[in-house]
Amino acid sequence: MVDEDTEGTENNNLSGLTESVTFEKRGHPFTPDSASHLRPPPVQLSRSLETIGSGRVYWEDEFHNILSATGVKGLPFEDPKVEFELDPPIFRVHGLMESTYISRIKAVSDFMRSHGLATERVLSVRPLEKVPYKGRQISIKQWKEITIQDPPKEALSFASKEMADPQHGMFEFLERSQFCVIERDYPIAERIRDLGEILNEKQAEEIFSKIFKFINFRDHTNFDAQDKDDQKQYLVDYLPTKMGRYLGKLHFLGLTHGYPTRHNWLVSGDLVDLDSVKGAPLLLNDPKITDEDIKLDITRTMLAISNCLTLLRSSGQIFDPNSETDPLKEALSNFIAAYIQERERQPTRGLQKLTGKRTTIKDNLFPQKNYEQEAVSLARKKIAARSSS
Repeated sequence: MVDEDTEGTENNNLSGLTESVTFEKRGHPFTPDSASHLRPPPVQLSRSLETIGSGRVYWEDEFHNILSATGVKGLPFEDPKVEFELDPPIFRVHGLMESTYISRIKAVSDFMRSHGLATERVLSVRPLEKVPYKGRQISIKQWKEITIQDPPKEALSFASKEMADPQHGMFEFLERSQFCVIERDYPIAERIRDLGEILNEKQAEEIFSKIFKFINFRDHTNFDAQDKDDQKQYLVDYLPTKMGRYLGKLHFLGLTHGYPTRHNWLVSGDLVDLDSVKGAPLLLNDPKITDEDIKLDITRTMLAISNCLTLLRSSGQIFDPNSETDPLKEALSNFIAAYIQERERQPTRGLQKLTGKRTTIKDNLFPQKNYEQEAVSLARKKIAARSSS
């Protein structure tokens, strides 16, 4: 998962890593335009190399989810760094993918995609052999030896709060850990955080052209990238509603993501980076998800929406910063309304064993600050109006 503001910048020198990727066996290609190819450049995201589709080729996975981008995850672009997480209390290496997570990622991906939640699909896994270190490439074995000789003080300081001998714990972690690189495909390459980086009209048209081409094809919408009203409708209505339905269904199925941030939400309203997803239905010995797990997902998703629209409104490229109307509250209410309606729907007979009885969503699952609660009240009014019409 990527949950930090340290993704890095575009690096065209890495394009050779994706030139050999082929797609013949990945499903059934669609060609809305005459050409049929994917094109670099890749976009660097800390440990992810993403090849952005040209918008001319889409393909299906085995569950008929439409995909348009492929990427490599677990390939570090900066010196790996051992960190200690408090929840749960474990050592991890920022920028590297531990092999122990592969079985979880595959299980989560298969489960989600088979239940209609488009997400990433693992295509291949290979061992990571070398990592960058002070401007050169060294083997994983060498990096481990260097780290043991000079352990990171910050990680040990955090670990000391949870274990009696944090240095020994870190050494054991490094000795048993294996790291890998995974190739994956997913609906679209762009993340929600990319929307917040729009600085001018040209950038807006470029990114909305990519987004609208994909969702117009997949979801049969008719957005125009040059139409500012369409841009606003997408940001305030379409995207928050898609995110609400998606997260609602994920929770409805008994799973939580853990890190549904602006880095892990795609602009198509789908979630990726699945190593943090948990839930009893996965049959991976996970406990049943709690209200606290659900509240964390909701809070982080609402924060992702808030960050995106606040940046766009302050830049003045799409929303008028001096307008009396509040696009953020409208967007949050659309997310909440879609989430509640998805969670409260009657389970089908096939899902009753998995999800249990119909759920009633209480307002305390949402952030309790006045602004967010006003959005909840607005969402309830929208739901009531739809029910009466």
